[in-house]
Amino acid sequence: MLQRIVTSVIGFPLIVWLLISGGAALLAALLCVAVIGMCEFHKATGRASMLKTVVCAVAAAGYFGLFLWHSTTTDVLAVIALTVIVSSISLVVCRKTVDYIDSALMIMSFFYVAFLLGFVFMLREGQSGVFLVWLAFIAAWGADTCAYFTGMLFGKRKLCPELSPKKTIEGAIGGVLGAVVLAILFQILVYHYFNYTFDLANSTLAVIVAIAAVLSIFGDLTASAIKRQTGVKDFGKLFPGHGGILDRFDSLLFTAPAIYIMLNYFA
Repeated sequence: MLQRIVTSVIGFPLIVWLLISGGAALLAALLCVAVIGMCEFHKATGRASMLKTVVCAVAAAGYFGLFLWHSTTTDVLAVIALTVIVSSISLVVCRKTVDYIDSALMIMSFFYVAFLLGFVFMLREGQSGVFLVWLAFIAAWGADTCAYFTGMLFGKRKLCPELSPKKTIEGAIGGVLGAVVLAILFQILVYHYFNYTFDLANSTLAVIVAIAAVLSIFGDLTASAIKRQTGVKDFGKLFPGHGGILDRFDSLLFTAPAIYIMLNYFA
């Protein structure tokens, strides 16, 4: 517990600075997170190799690099298509050391880690993104923190014991409700100190964050399912008390796209 707190205290100011700065600084940080996360994914499956690292790094660099030129949906789809093609070509060129599973894992790791992380940048660089991007983190990490303490105090019924024995239904409910409360408080503080409103009714904001918080639970359970299937406890040891990149960002991979989609197409 102490390690988790120390890591959070050190890492939180950096995240705040990156989200406030946005632009190239945030993009570079997301690229590093994506590449490390994809490497952790490959290592967990027991099929890590220099080739996969290079292919994934190039694909991620191309994907995130597009955002520097105000990429369109067509640009993003083009990079995704190229990623699939390059991964498949690597299968043919390096057929003695790479098989179809390797190629599939490279493609999956790109979509699961890099592609989903891109929505953090799209949120931040969108209209009023310096404020709205925080909703993704509140739905992910705020819900996780509230779920932890609610589960510790009131948890009795297991949520998904075969994947995450410590998660409880009570904790999950507390996490979702806690994230909603934090989001509304955040909106009030932003209006008070920056005279900015999200232009969302509290009820709409509550629904958006609640849905994203529920998805954050599935994001966490998805990572747990991968770890259970591959027989690893943590994806890495980069963050003492938290594990690796995927251990810390698994929920955010689901909340960032969810918040972006709901704000841009439904709100």
